Amino acid sequence: MTALRPVTDLVLRHLKVQANIFERRIKMSENKEAMSISCASIMPGCPFTASAATETELLKKVAAHAANVHKITEISPELAAKVKAAIKSR
Repeated sequence: MTALRPVTDLVLRHLKVQANIFERRIKMSENKEAMSISCASIMPGCPFTASAATETELLKKVAAHAANVHKITEISPELAAKVKAAIKSR
C-alpha cells in the first residue's frame, strides 16, 4: 500500500489545483458584465464596443458614444430597435 501513497498524493494535489482553477473561472465569470454591444453592428466600421451589468447602464454608454462620435442626439424608434437588437447577453 505504501507504493500507492505517492500516486495518491499526486492525484490529490492535481485535483486541488483543478478545483482552484475552476473556482477562479467561476469568480471571473461572475465579475464579467452581463451585456455588451458592438457599434459596428449598427454603424459599419465603427470600432466602439461597450459592456455593462444592466441594459440601462449599457444604453447610457451607447447614448454618450452616439452623441460624441456620431453626433446623434435624437434617437428614432428605428434606431432604438436596432440598438436593442444589437445587445448581446453573456
